[in-house]
Amino acid sequence: AGEVLGDLTEKDLPPEQAGVLRARNRLLALLRLTPDKWASLIPGLNTLRHQRGAEAAESLYLLGQVQEWLGEDEGAIDTYLDLVDNHRRLMEGAPAKRLVATWIRQNRKMLEEGKDLEAMKLHTAIWRPAFAELVTDAEGLLKLAGAYRQVGLQHRAMNLLGLAAEVEGRQKEDDQRTILEIADLYLEMGHPDLARDALEVLRTRSLTAESQGRMQVLEGRIVGGEEARKIWLEASKNPAVTKEALARIAMMDALEGRCSVDPMAEALESPELSQRLGEGVLRTL
Repeated sequence: AGEVLGDLTEKDLPPEQAGVLRARNRLLALLRLTPDKWASLIPGLNTLRHQRGAEAAESLYLLGQVQEWLGEDEGAIDTYLDLVDNHRRLMEGAPAKRLVATWIRQNRKMLEEGKDLEAMKLHTAIWRPAFAELVTDAEGLLKLAGAYRQVGLQHRAMNLLGLAAEVEGRQKEDDQRTILEIADLYLEMGHPDLARDALEVLRTRSLTAESQGRMQVLEGRIVGGEEARKIWLEASKNPAVTKEALARIAMMDALEGRCSVDPMAEALESPELSQRLGEGVLRTL
């Protein structure tokens, strides 16, 4: 305020505070401009990208917000990342929160547009352990985990599923689907005991019909053999998993020389079921 009134100048302040004053003046300049002129500030703010000190930090924070306002989310992510990496004290502050929020928005957009590879690259580039406490979008984490799983990066998928469960727990959201996905992935990774442990979490819960059916299908996969057939026959009475349960029984019959292809053919019409059943197994039938 003193600077605006003309009774305070940079010369009156120590170097660090003078730098903060310059940064605040950039904000005042922004506020005096119409939005269509904001882009003109970006080159000047960019010159401070790799500098340290309060002036650089304040200016980069302003730059990131300008980029957000202009709809340049990827640029804003890069700017906020430079900011928190070069000014570690901000790793859990407002810039980190804006970075994670912008990443969440961009991650959703990329996955909705079918740009799974780009979404995975972005996640790998920006992720820092401190961000785990700042994430609020469990659904986005689940979708990104699915993308990693599709390309065989199971451990990365599992890390994201675990984080999604944490987010749902913090926000008091229903985590049934996430726990079932964790159990399913453990089975895919060859860890039936861990899958069983994951399902134990749900045994005292009031489950939806779909979750109850998926749990039965997973239990059959864990125990195998004729016991699995009994479980899947019971699960087939649940409309939410009828196709998958019958298809798994048909797969078992086929491996025993008692092929029944109709349930499998019907299940293969669903890309999700086809993936869960396992293309490798299906090719052997």
